[in-house]
Amino acid sequence: MASSGRALLHIGGGPLQLYTVAAAKELGVYVVVTDLDPRAPASDIADEMWQVSGTDTDELVRLAEVIAAKRGLIGAYASSDFGLMSVALIHQRLGLPACSPTAVARALDKSTASSVLADAGIAVPRSTVLPNDQDAGRTVTAWGLPAVIKPVGSSGSRGVTVVTGVDQVPGALKYALEFSDRVILEQFIAGAHVDVNGYFVDDRFVPCGVMDREFIAQGSAVSIRGAQPSILDERIQEECTSLLERSSRALGITCGPVKADMIVDVSGPVVLEVTPRFHGDVLTSYMTPVATRCSPARSYFASLAHLDEADQACDLTVLSHAGWRALYAQSRGTVSAIRGLEEAAAVDGVSKVLIRTKVGSSVRPPVDNRDILGFVWARAETRLLMIERLERAAQCVSFEVA
Repeated sequence: MASSGRALLHIGGGPLQLYTVAAAKELGVYVVVTDLDPRAPASDIADEMWQVSGTDTDELVRLAEVIAAKRGLIGAYASSDFGLMSVALIHQRLGLPACSPTAVARALDKSTASSVLADAGIAVPRSTVLPNDQDAGRTVTAWGLPAVIKPVGSSGSRGVTVVTGVDQVPGALKYALEFSDRVILEQFIAGAHVDVNGYFVDDRFVPCGVMDREFIAQGSAVSIRGAQPSILDERIQEECTSLLERSSRALGITCGPVKADMIVDVSGPVVLEVTPRFHGDVLTSYMTPVATRCSPARSYFASLAHLDEADQACDLTVLSHAGWRALYAQSRGTVSAIRGLEEAAAVDGVSKVLIRTKVGSSVRPPVDNRDILGFVWARAETRLLMIERLERAAQCVSFEVA
């Protein structure tokens, strides 16, 4: 059934975006989804579907103007980096509150963002732009190991390598240059990784949760599992939330969603990056609303539509321990079969199993988050039981590779 309210332009209509599209529609918002794939899953529940790339800024702005003239537009929304500049330009063109294009560009340039945050007195890893030549090895040697080599502009762990020896530098540099023409050498900080969510409305910051993230190995940039509520002390969590607000304001982000990746070491939280969007749907849509009474996207959409429920939709009262587990291939090749999905879904406490590959796809063991083939989500009364359920379900799923 079509919604009768003003419209939201939702950039992206993949399986993970089903939650946010449904959340907006539940508020009575008319949802227009754009995606390169005309058969994107969210097209089945959206009010309208347009085949447009999230990076085609001119076409998205034109479409937004048409929608605004036809029925009114509360805003545009993207849950991935590639759509953020389009969102900013749409809001700027239509005079809607939003993060400015300048602030988006500043945040997405990791070198610039790190300098701005450091100048504001915010703890960040020390970093430098790495030369793209034979001097790179000498720079890393002088810098000290272990260290992180990563692209200036990228997301989802793409192009990121933790190097422990100088012999790894040429490969790490080549990998990072696949995603950006500039590369950063960054201090490696050991500690607990946390994901922090929030959004701004009328210059007021609304906290949307602190979540733990784990990786496939010490020093790896590839995610394996996440959990909420965080295991960190409540005082540290409050410090992380406050730091997200301070960092956002330093970067000029004072409107709309914002998220941060942080490392908490013995000295406290250190900001790795800040981006004007929520963390991925894996966390924001399918974990936080299970662990707490907070639905970040629904709350934000309600604020855009000026609905009374905006604040109530971000109540961080803990309901249960919730988490997600990434699924990967164990070997390189072509997927010939995917088994165990029904068994995984039948594990007690499992709330959802999602596979985002198919038979015939080429796969490899994990190098970055593009290699995630699916997810399992679960909940329980305790963190330990929730993790046991996640691992039991993950063990049910197998990707046969030829």
